[in-house]
Amino acid sequence: MISYCLIFISLSYQGVTQPELKGSLTTSEELYNRSQELQGLRNDWDRRNGTTAVMRAIDNETGEEVLLVATNSPKKTIISDFKGNLMGNEIYIGGKGHAEETIIKNAGDRYTLIEGGSSRNVCKGICQPLIEGKGMQLGGLEFRGRADKTPYRMFWKN
Repeated sequence: MISYCLIFISLSYQGVTQPELKGSLTTSEELYNRSQELQGLRNDWDRRNGTTAVMRAIDNETGEEVLLVATNSPKKTIISDFKGNLMGNEIYIGGKGHAEETIIKNAGDRYTLIEGGSSRNVCKGICQPLIEGKGMQLGGLEFRGRADKTPYRMFWKN
């Protein structure tokens, strides 16, 4: 069970007070754990070679908190391994690219991304700049990996 604590800071912008959502290492670690659970459902080759990412976001149309899930699969629709295995607030985001990249590039204005976790180390060339461009920092536990990867699998807004 994933539990969250939302931290609100009031910001004044042209006289309008808007909440700023923050993430944390603790909840990013829970999202990393969920990405591992989902990755474990994938077929043998994809489990060993693929990536699953899970990001917590606010749906700006409904105000509801959701978990956006993506893989490195180019399929636009939910992969068969995940059918019937997503929780009620989890939304599969399909598309070509790295798992983190797919979520960020498809979030648009509809979702405000807060934090996330990935089943594998975040790559330096594509995903790290996208994550940092959304105001999130990489951190947490460090994992060994290739030179083109960061040592991190967790990220959050500070």
